[in-house]
Formats: sequence, structure tokens, C-alpha cells
Amino acid sequence: MQRRSPCLGAVNSNERPSSLDLGCSDRDDSYTNPVLERLGIVLAACYSEVYPEALARLLEALATILDALATELQPRHVPFAEILSRLTLVLRNPVEEVQAAAAYLVMVIARHAGRSIPDTAWLRVAHEMRDTLGAQRRRVRYRAVEAYGWVARVLGRIETLVGPLLSVLQQSDRSMRIAAAVALAIAAAQDLGGVLPLLLLDAYVTEEDKHVQTGVIKAIGFLCSFSGAMKRVWDPVQVYAVTRLLESALVERYETHRQVACETVGHFALALVDQGYEEALVHLLNHVWPNYIALGAEVSDSHLTHAVKFAVRALGVALGAGVLHQYLAQGLFHPAKAVRGLYWPVQRWLGDYFGGMSGSSSCLFALAGPECPEACL
Repeated sequence: MQRRSPCLGAVNSNERPSSLDLGCSDRDDSYTNPVLERLGIVLAACYSEVYPEALARLLEALATILDALATELQPRHVPFAEILSRLTLVLRNPVEEVQAAAAYLVMVIARHAGRSIPDTAWLRVAHEMRDTLGAQRRRVRYRAVEAYGWVARVLGRIETLVGPLLSVLQQSDRSMRIAAAVALAIAAAQDLGGVLPLLLLDAYVTEEDKHVQTGVIKAIGFLCSFSGAMKRVWDPVQVYAVTRLLESALVERYETHRQVACETVGHFALALVDQGYEEALVHLLNHVWPNYIALGAEVSDSHLTHAVKFAVRALGVALGAGVLHQYLAQGLFHPAKAVRGLYWPVQRWLGDYFGGMSGSSSCLFALAGPECPEACL
């Protein structure tokens, strides 16, 4: 008597599962690799596997096989839509290994057959993947971000993806708001001109709801960190619209909003290096610098302290040592030790970053040798 495996289905029998076929019988190309086709049929029937480690390995193997089949077959010969519809329940699995493997499978399907699957199926998958974007492990988050980017890329109208995500920002669950902010940043990275106006409009309309405004600012910060590696060129209208939003957030009463705004200012400044928007960056520095002075000279390890220092250093990189020295000159030689202790760390960082004290201190005094010989001593 043959023993049938509960997860492998018909692997020990001579009959082929009729619910899923990875190689259509009416294909017109010469496909001569039945081993991959058979393995794909077996693995596609294993979504009911109860052990998370085994299910994760099966999903990764299925994704690899589909990737290989798509290079040899036409996309219409592989039932990507049926596999994606069965994958919706797997995305709800709370185990992070299964979530990472499912995200990889979604990325493979989106890369090879994204346009052939309806937008409703992709919106359903995007809704189920929101929790994966806020996973604890970095590897799972990176895979989810990459897969979500492919889903946003294949959607016909990306505005249909932004609306539900903006509604999530109004929830009280912090992890859900962070995941929604990451998803909005990924969507904006694919279509900045269409998504950024929606983000800014929602932030201004619901200005009394600080959760929404903070979520939008976080999404812009994530977007700037993505666009820095992509060398994105920003439009002047977009730059000054984001500057106005950050300006209002930097003068908020609560520390949490100012912390998020300073982190976003840092990423925003690094994304605008050498793009000719020094006027907007100086305007942001005028609002960041009072937050730095308010920290005081005492040693603090709060999130706001790290965010403000990051913003000051990022603006120093974007604007140069000369501009930042104009803010330091008033406190470097102050008679009070507490004031000097606040200014000299920035001066030492400028010296280390811009090639020593001689390279950074040359911007401190605009004095020429023949006009003032004692300055050359």
C-alpha cells in the first residue's frame, strides 16, 4: 500500500494534480525540461504545510523554479495568477521566515508576469504585505520592501494603492503606521509626481491629526533615503512644498514630532546635495539650529538629540563648512564653558570631515593676508 504525503499530494501516485499545471499542453515552444515542471507542480500543492520552516523552504524553491520556467516559457504558459491567488493566505502567516519567502515569491511573480495579472489581485497582495514591512528582522523587511516596490511598479494606477495606506496613518497602532509610511515611500519612489501631492494634501488637510502628519513626514524621510541611492533629481515645486511641511513640523511643541522632522531633514539634505537648492536647505537650518541650541551642553542620549545632531551634520555636508561656520562663530569663543561645549563638537566634526582644522577653519574668518597681516601669524 502506497503512503501518500499530506503536503506533497500526488507525489507517490501516477496521477497528476488537475488543479494546477505549470506547463500548458498547448504550448507552441519546444520545452524539454519536465523535471522542473514536475517539481513545480509538487511544490505548488504544498501551501497547506503546517511546519513554518518547511513551508518557507518550499516557497523559496517554488520561486526559484518559477524564475527558471519564466526564462524558458512564455508568461501565459505559467499560471502565475493562480499561484498568486493561493499565496494570499500564506502572506498572513505570522512566522517571519514564511513572510520573507512569500515576499520573494511575490517579487518573482511581479517581475515576470506583473502586467498580465489584474490590479485587484495586486491590491489584495499589497494589503496583506503591509504587516511584513514592519517585521523585526532586517532581512524580512528588505525582502518585503523589494517585493512591495515591484507590486507598486506593476500597478496601473498607483493612486489606488495610496488611499488605503493614508487611512492606516490614522490608526493608533504605531507599528501599523510605520509599515504604512514605508509602503507610501516605496509607492512614491515609483511615481513621485503622482504620490507626493497626495501625501502633502493629506498632511495639510488633516493638520490637527498629528499621527497623519508624522506618518507623512516619515514617508518623505524614507523616500529621501531611497532616492539618495537612486540619484533622483528633485523638482523645485516638490522641494519647496516639502520644505514648508518640514518647517511647520520643526516648530512643534512635542519632541516626537520635532525628532521625526529632524531625521527627515537630514535625509532630505543628503538627497539634495549638489542640486542647487541651498536656499531651501539654509531655511531648514535656521529652524534646526534652535533645536540644537535647546539641547544644551549636557550629555544626553535621547532620540531627539541624535536626530538633531544628524540633521545638523547632514546640512553641513549639503551646504559646506563655510555656511555652518557662520552659525558656529558666535559660540566657539564664548566665555561660558557650557556654551563652548555645545559649539566645539560641531567644529571638531567639521575639521574631521573637511580635511583637518586648516581646511575647515579657513572659512571662519574672511581675512586676507595683505589687508590684515596679523591674521596670517
